[in-house]
Amino acid sequence: MRPSATMPARPYRLPTAGELAVGAVWQGVLYGLLFLGWPYFASQALGQFGIAFPFPFGTVLLFGLLLAALAIAAYVARPSRAAGPVAAGYDLAILAYLYWLAQSSSLALAYQSFTIALGVRAVFLLFMVPPAVRLVADLLTTAEDAFRPTERYPFDFPA
Repeated sequence: MRPSATMPARPYRLPTAGELAVGAVWQGVLYGLLFLGWPYFASQALGQFGIAFPFPFGTVLLFGLLLAALAIAAYVARPSRAAGPVAAGYDLAILAYLYWLAQSSSLALAYQSFTIALGVRAVFLLFMVPPAVRLVADLLTTAEDAFRPTERYPFDFPA
């Protein structure tokens, strides 16, 4: 089929560096709130009720910074062949973080002479399902980009 006036010669438009920079800033704000702000405010809220935050806050902060940086890198890498491997690395980091949370997740509520222990391990294990599915999709994207480098661009970046 030959190109016409209604159909662009290239059926996709890759984002410019400026558009990627604006998107990366927004991603940084959102992921900063999610991975850094939410654990901080959760620890403050638990502390008001006399419940100790069950995870070392420094480790949560380091994981949060790493996850936010990897999420931004995955966003910026989308228009390149590095998109699949970078996104797969981000998903692996999320899986590692959730697994660490699941291993050390229990809340102990002490009141006068009795203690109630709450195990929330199953919740974190369930949270691991979407990143695991996304990891498979990212590995497939990596394979697709290796064999057909620009095939996904019309779907990811329509003109």
